[in-house]
Amino acid sequence: MIRILILITILLASCSDDLTQSNVAGCNTSTACNYNANATIDNGSCIEAQGCNNWCEGDETTLLELDCTGECGGQIVEDDCGECVDGVGADATPEDGSASLYTCAMACDGNYYNDDTAPSTDSCNICGGDNSTCVDCADVANGTAIYDNCGNCVQPSASCSPDCAGVWGGPDIVDGCGICGGDNSICTDCSGIVNGSSTTDNCGTCDDDTTNNCTPDCAGVWGGTQVDDNCGVCGGNDSTCTDCNDTVGGLAYMDACGECVGGTTELVSTCNTDCNNLSMGDAIADNCGTCDNDPTNDCTADCAGEWGGIAIEDSCGICNGDGSICTDCAGIENGSSLPDNCGTCDDDALNDCTTDCMGAWGGSAIEDDCGICNGDSSICTDCAGVINGSSLPDNCGTCDDDAANDCSTDCAGVWGGDSAADNCGTCDNDTSNDCTADCHGVFGGTALNDDCGVCGGDDYNPLGYHCTDLDALQNIIDDNLIVNISDELNLGTQVWTNGRLTSLEMQFESLTTIPESIGNLSELISLNINQNAITALPDNIGDLTNLAELEVGDNSLTTLPDGLWNLSSLTTLYLNNNSLTEIPQILNGLVAIENLNLSHNLLENLPASIGDLSVVTTLNVSNNLITGLPDELWTLSSLTSLNLNDNNLSSLSENVCDIYNATLTTLNVDNNCVLDNTPTCMSGYDWSSQSTENCD
Repeated sequence: MIRILILITILLASCSDDLTQSNVAGCNTSTACNYNANATIDNGSCIEAQGCNNWCEGDETTLLELDCTGECGGQIVEDDCGECVDGVGADATPEDGSASLYTCAMACDGNYYNDDTAPSTDSCNICGGDNSTCVDCADVANGTAIYDNCGNCVQPSASCSPDCAGVWGGPDIVDGCGICGGDNSICTDCSGIVNGSSTTDNCGTCDDDTTNNCTPDCAGVWGGTQVDDNCGVCGGNDSTCTDCNDTVGGLAYMDACGECVGGTTELVSTCNTDCNNLSMGDAIADNCGTCDNDPTNDCTADCAGEWGGIAIEDSCGICNGDGSICTDCAGIENGSSLPDNCGTCDDDALNDCTTDCMGAWGGSAIEDDCGICNGDSSICTDCAGVINGSSLPDNCGTCDDDAANDCSTDCAGVWGGDSAADNCGTCDNDTSNDCTADCHGVFGGTALNDDCGVCGGDDYNPLGYHCTDLDALQNIIDDNLIVNISDELNLGTQVWTNGRLTSLEMQFESLTTIPESIGNLSELISLNINQNAITALPDNIGDLTNLAELEVGDNSLTTLPDGLWNLSSLTTLYLNNNSLTEIPQILNGLVAIENLNLSHNLLENLPASIGDLSVVTTLNVSNNLITGLPDELWTLSSLTSLNLNDNNLSSLSENVCDIYNATLTTLNVDNNCVLDNTPTCMSGYDWSSQSTENCD
């Protein structure tokens, strides 16, 4: 009954002075599809005609649009290059006649071009690049040339190597003697042959035939010509053993008479006096002048040819020698032992010492595995530690013998780097920021599917309705399992303006929930969902920045979302007939609220923030459980109507007088517990309607 009286009061207030005139609400725009010639009040329900042929739903014709030439229903469209063309791809012809054939193509940067300014991908896979990011040292794009250890730019297979001294690219080589940088002199024999077997004997003759080596003569002179004469005298002339008849070794002698007799003379001495002057004596003087008749003691010549001399040949056959000429190194006369070049004396030539790689006789230096004398094999050990191995480190420090897997530079020019150019040509190592293709397939493009699923669309369907608004309506239908509505446009009472939903009334629809997509109705001005069974409102209802009227009376709300208090355009809010127990302390966002109805709830108090509603004119908190009111309530200088009926108030503050009968022209406090201490400014108020049933 109270609701009917309020409606009647509003209707009477809106009536004109001419009560006989009948107002008809409807669309009074003559070009609209739902034009009502009888309408005297435009209620915002006009549905604008669509397309260039002013098409309305139900027309026998189809919806037509202007093509890029301005022809209604024409088929000429702008291509991706912004040209108005007839045809597609290579067959497209510009409408301005500038070319007979025309091609608009997407370049590597994701943009479309129809001329020679389009960038291309270089050999390094960089869009618009100049091949500089992947050239090798020879300036070959994606080439494999590297700087070797000699500083030369070569292919890996042609890289330089160290010389025998370990110098990269050095000139030294191992000579024939195994000496690094040598001149072969260490092991060249006397005939000039490297590692030859010729030797120089004691006479200076060089050959490799030891059988013709020179020997010492009888005088001990190497290669000398002196020989023993027939008398055994070295260098002698046989005179020491020649008798008086000139017979070498003859027995002829000079008798006492001075005659040469005997021996080969076959003469017998006729001289009767012997050497002792004995007549008919038989004594004979030997070559030493000893005269006797005993030939057995006749003196002989020594090895030097001296009669009666004491010189004898030593064991080497040397007259008067000491045996040293033919004594070997072991002290054995005529022995076969010889000292080798290391001073070792024996008669075994097989164990004679040799020179080491440094040319030192008996030295211990040997060539390492790299051919380096006295080296440690490090010169020819590859990066894998393999001697004479073929492994090489690539530019990333990876060591192996497979040139095919050598690292390369990434798009940033970093060897082995992990940066890669995305489809827009951006080079980095962050795949999360790689550009993606827009709905046209253009990488880095900005085209998006609109809310209707149309690429690059304007969010409106062919009938001119905004798809986001339609989706929100469909979500209401789906979430509430409304089966008797097949079209979103048939849900409740709707007002659309320029394709956007501006007013929605859904009373008595048995709604239990409101989907979060309600927050997408960005142009909604009025929302009436009274008389349903809604238990909660989504928080993003606070996204409805243009909402001016919100009616959620007669539902099952127990709490309110924080977003509700952000509705800065809201002027009317009806939350009556719910089960709310409190109002939060965050009302300062409702800066435009004028009419607030919180009646028929379970409120026990009002927050102090009620004083922030500086422009509120009508406040209804009747039929609650309120026992006291905050002083801030009486600071609302714009308040004209306040309904406090049917609560548990036991008193009213004297502060009510600050606005009572000043701006507050209507104040209802019936059916409370106010019996005493009534405000002095309300002395004329009828307090007889107070009820004591619920008073303490």
